[in-house]
Amino acid sequence: MKNIISVLVCCLAFGAFGQMDKEGDGYDDCLSGDCYNGYGKEEINPGLIYNGRFVDGRPHGQGKMTYPCGHTFEGEWHEGKRRK
Repeated sequence: MKNIISVLVCCLAFGAFGQMDKEGDGYDDCLSGDCYNGYGKEEINPGLIYNGRFVDGRPHGQGKMTYPCGHTFEGEWHEGKRRK
């Protein structure tokens, strides 16, 4: 239970449940690969890194998000949002 609470606090503190890209295009902070239509690695905010598939500049498909506090979520994304 403590682990679930710490993940939620971490994610909420960094706004990770909302829209993924700061400027709306998802391409400006691409660290490697193709962060517009393909596979790449992007730093969304300082320490918030997504590594996976992009469609139209947004995480879409299989990918992994690493949060600044060290927690990760690996799974499906749809138009920039986590799928449950």
